[in-house]
Amino acid sequence: MKKQMKKDGLELEVGDNANEDTSAHKHGVVELSGLLDATCDTQTKMVKMSALNHLMSTHVLQHAQQIECLYDRAVEATKNVEMGNKEQTQAHTEEQQ
Repeated sequence: MKKQMKKDGLELEVGDNANEDTSAHKHGVVELSGLLDATCDTQTKMVKMSALNHLMSTHVLQHAQQIECLYDRAVEATKNVEMGNKEQTQAHTEEQQ
């Protein structure tokens, strides 16, 4: 037979014999051990995810800087082509005169 006891606001079931209490205690320890293992596994995965997130963020920043550099070079090349076209048109016009 089990008794209900209250201690510090918690309800506890206590068995009449030591075997019931020991069995319940062992079951509780096994359950808590499983929860601890799952928690540690989750923590390890979160640390790995954090490291991968940092690595990805670093690479995205580097790519953004490279894209900005390519954009600046493309703008400069476009200006050079436009200037070259103007000079070529001007030279062609002077040639015809």
